[in-house]
Amino acid sequence: MLSQKEELKTRMDEFTNFVDTDTKASIRELIEKINSQRITCGSYLQSVIMESNQAEGKNSKVQEYMNTQRNYVYSKPKELWRIGNLVYSILWKIDIGSICLYRKAKSSNYNKTLDGQQRLTSLYLFITNKVQLDMSKIPSLYSGICIDEQIYLTEELQGKYFKELPETLQSTILDYKIAIKEYYNCTEELANLIYVMKNTGMKALTAQDIRKAAISNQVRNFITETSQTSWMNHIYGGTDNSRQEIINYFITILSKGIEISLDKNTVDEVICGMEYIPDDMQNKIHNINQYLDKVFEILIDEKKVQNDKGKKVKDYNKYQFKVVDKTNALSIIYAAYKAIDRITENDFSKWIMNFFINPSDKYKQGRNGKVGDKQNVILRITAIEEEMVKSFNKTFKVEVQEEQQETENKTDNKLFDMDALIERIEKEEQKEAIGI
Repeated sequence: MLSQKEELKTRMDEFTNFVDTDTKASIRELIEKINSQRITCGSYLQSVIMESNQAEGKNSKVQEYMNTQRNYVYSKPKELWRIGNLVYSILWKIDIGSICLYRKAKSSNYNKTLDGQQRLTSLYLFITNKVQLDMSKIPSLYSGICIDEQIYLTEELQGKYFKELPETLQSTILDYKIAIKEYYNCTEELANLIYVMKNTGMKALTAQDIRKAAISNQVRNFITETSQTSWMNHIYGGTDNSRQEIINYFITILSKGIEISLDKNTVDEVICGMEYIPDDMQNKIHNINQYLDKVFEILIDEKKVQNDKGKKVKDYNKYQFKVVDKTNALSIIYAAYKAIDRITENDFSKWIMNFFINPSDKYKQGRNGKVGDKQNVILRITAIEEEMVKSFNKTFKVEVQEEQQETENKTDNKLFDMDALIERIEKEEQKEAIGI
């Protein structure tokens, strides 16, 4: 029986004996090899090929494939846009990444797909006219391509089968060359090891990573800058992506109103669809951030003596409030949007801590389940508005700027009249191009 060291050495020897080469192949060549089973791509594609062969009276026997990979995941209707994005990337001549193949003997003509199964299957399904193009997720900044001085808009490609595309586009797709890495003398054990290491060694892209890459420079720069404000940095300990997502959500609310779902598709539709952030929206968000900077300066000063455990706080500027997670941070921005110019920073600072430490039942209900669901978004926002009415109408005095003063004897400081404020807000919203 081999010792652990001897067994490890044997495995390492096997690993160093395999050979890898780098080549390129056109999509046309890859599709031909898949059809002839010289490349296999997983159970889903193999079943598609078997059905096609049977329908045409051909030999339905298929070659073995690597069976440890995940199943094909883009066949569902809601995922078909991914095939459209892949094809559109090819038309734009964007690198779609390399394909990794392996076989046990170098002399063999049959390769199994080690990495790239989803891409090859998607291309095969489209080119053999089994799926139509879904161009619904193409960023608006890239809503057309120019080939041989001819412009093709995404709306013209929507719903097309491959056979329905102009010959120029068909040729561009089929002639596109993909980098291929081939492994020879590669056992199934080694292939599985390579697959695991390739897919667990790096962190997958998040929705926000993808969104940042798809939006315009002006929108990206504004969101990045806005998410680095003083109040966010010293009270919310989330990552850069988390802070930017909060700004994305708020921009979505400003653009669409409160009766929406804050899911990935809705946010992408708004953020990726903007060529620039309108000036009035930029000013609005900038003013809210300045307002919140002052609010949290007040709260930080109040926390200088002791923290939640009664101990003196040493690093005041980085003191994080436990009640401020991503969901509450967005709610605070929305509350500030309603409070700014109407409620003093000092009064607002007291309200937000009282409310978020002990939120109303309605607000708690809006945090149950998926917080981005439409019903939960509405519950949280209406809960905030109701509590602001109760709190400020009863106990706080705020500075209200009257558009028209009926007499010179009116004081600037007066009891908060929420009914009048609601009426005023409604009038303002009717005038504003963007409002909630």
